[in-house]
Amino acid sequence: MIHIYLKTHNVTGLKYLGKTERDPFKYNGSGLFWTRHIKKYGLDITTKVLGSFENIDEAIECGIYYSKLWNIVDNVEFANLMEESCNGAGKNRKFTEQHKVNLSNSHLGEIHSQERRNKISQKKKNVPLSDSHKKALKIKKRKEAFKKCPICGIESNYSSVINRHIKNVHSLSPSEL
Repeated sequence: MIHIYLKTHNVTGLKYLGKTERDPFKYNGSGLFWTRHIKKYGLDITTKVLGSFENIDEAIECGIYYSKLWNIVDNVEFANLMEESCNGAGKNRKFTEQHKVNLSNSHLGEIHSQERRNKISQKKKNVPLSDSHKKALKIKKRKEAFKKCPICGIESNYSSVINRHIKNVHSLSPSEL
């Protein structure tokens, strides 16, 4: 059974429209702003079930209906950051170009501690790479290792070969270039 519910915080009056397959009176909701609000102001909430459905399509229709009826994303009385379309945490969400830029820049220049770097490294170990990812890594590695003589244009994958070539053929040291 899929439930569409409306939670109201009894102290602040903030509302949250949500969907659950659990008991809606025991489930507190999972929205980011809503859960932070509960953490700050306590779990003094009232729950009203707006509809219970066996069919996901009917639940989606109900969630979108109430989302639009109350304009929950733009309405300051609601903690919802997106419409309740039963998709979960932003699945199939369309981001604006500005939102993509903001997400991209959100951790730019952040310096991680050695402990954090080790955790990131451990998480990435034993994670299989896709074929396209492997191919991209090989191409990048080849480009980084590829060296060219600035005088005659001869090429090699090894910088030591190019350095030796410059010294022996052009009678120069690489530092003289």
